[in-house]
Amino acid sequence: MGSGKWQAGLTESFLTCGEWLKAYCCPCMSLASTARDLGLEYDRTFWLTCCCPHFLFPTAFHHRELIRQRHGIIGSGCDDFWTMFFCFTCVLAQHGIQTKK
Repeated sequence: MGSGKWQAGLTESFLTCGEWLKAYCCPCMSLASTARDLGLEYDRTFWLTCCCPHFLFPTAFHHRELIRQRHGIIGSGCDDFWTMFFCFTCVLAQHGIQTKK
């Protein structure tokens, strides 16, 4: 189990330019990389979110839930929803940081 906290806060995700730029410029690639790091299918996630952008938010929401469960991070679906609503790019970068460390 983890420490109950994210390894990098939302604002700290700006400090890792690579993750943040990937999340900002190509969110489908960012989601696919996170899927791969979680043991899910990279190709399916990439093409699903690239071809149908309506799947970006639900896919990221599912990944966030998996990351919280696997790393013992405290939070709720409601918290996740509003965090993603206000800074989606920051959330994708945070997922990349959390799954790589």
